[in-house]
Amino acid sequence: MAFTRTDAPLGAWAKGSLTWSDGTHHVRSPIALQPVAVSAAPEVHGDASATGSTTFSVTAGYTGALNTAVSGLVGVDPIADSVPAGPFDIDAPAAGPGTKLYHVTVDPGAKAARFSLDSSDNTADLDMFVYKDGEFVDLSASGSADEQVTLVDPEPGVYDVYINGFTTPGGSTAYHLSNFVVPNVDSGNLSISPASPISTTVGVSLELTATWTGLDPAKRWLGVISYVGAADVTLVSVG
Repeated sequence: MAFTRTDAPLGAWAKGSLTWSDGTHHVRSPIALQPVAVSAAPEVHGDASATGSTTFSVTAGYTGALNTAVSGLVGVDPIADSVPAGPFDIDAPAAGPGTKLYHVTVDPGAKAARFSLDSSDNTADLDMFVYKDGEFVDLSASGSADEQVTLVDPEPGVYDVYINGFTTPGGSTAYHLSNFVVPNVDSGNLSISPASPISTTVGVSLELTATWTGLDPAKRWLGVISYVGAADVTLVSVG
């Protein structure tokens, strides 16, 4: 079942119900809808390359013109490190046996911050915990070896990123950590086509293409595509 906005205010919740009937039985299904200006892919990814492109879908909640804005791409050299197994207290975080700590400064106005952990041993179980000013922010602590925390429109300040070795076969596990901070600045290495303004029809999906150029394939890259007047963004990661 699909619903299409006509004149409902964008961002405002509307509530109603739908009654199903076979002539004898009646079932009432509550429905809550929130029309949005744009529904877009949360992230698109490209393999490491100096030049490349990827296509993704965007659906507008209105008929008119859609304008896009680019922040980044920002390239980082992954930090090479390793960690043995050890305990971690989420209520009293501290570096020590089994835990490494990194400090990442996020400047005012940043569009996104991402802390991305890539383990060299996929049989290990490494975990990530993020704090700011001593307060817990987020975590990525699945049973896998790789972990990642992404913050959109993060508060400025210094973030503490803890990497904990929950399980490290062989005594210690090597990894690479990429800490991205994307300022609200177009770096000139990412473009979107078709170019703004893009004609839209409410509820109709359209395809956009993100193209990057001039990247160092040895680095990892991150950028943000924003849609003017909309809350949704699309992250672009390369490498």
